[in-house]
Amino acid sequence: MYVRFNPNPENLQTGDCVIRALSKLLDKTWDQVYVDLSLQGFGMSRMMSDNSVHQSYLRQYGYYINFARYQVTFNGNIAVPEEETVAPISIAIAIDGEAILTSNAIVTPTVVDAYFNATSTAFIDITRGCCFCISIENTSTIPINLQNANLVITREA
Repeated sequence: MYVRFNPNPENLQTGDCVIRALSKLLDKTWDQVYVDLSLQGFGMSRMMSDNSVHQSYLRQYGYYINFARYQVTFNGNIAVPEEETVAPISIAIAIDGEAILTSNAIVTPTVVDAYFNATSTAFIDITRGCCFCISIENTSTIPINLQNANLVITREA
């Protein structure tokens, strides 16, 4: 039987699915889990949304997390638009809007509207049963044109 559960103090569902799930699992308030994860992440010098923080936090309660590993590859042609000044341009794979900096692909065109192929690959570990938004982000300081974009996601483990 389905029972709605949302311990978020504002009744929001905005990127806090891990906090809501841990709140239910550990029988803690949303606020307690939020503070616990923040402190756990701080102690590990990582963001509270990092999978290693969740894993370390749950180990304290005798739980072990299974992850699914994906290879994410993006390939596309990028260019500086005609109305912009020539400058290096770049794209990166992002998770929940945060660019994975090691996936940054940079090209340095010499003229506007000249397309260059950019390819980026990242291995992403995602908690099984959870979800993330994977996107491609313009990490340049100027707008870019994009053509022939391909995003391939392959489950590795």
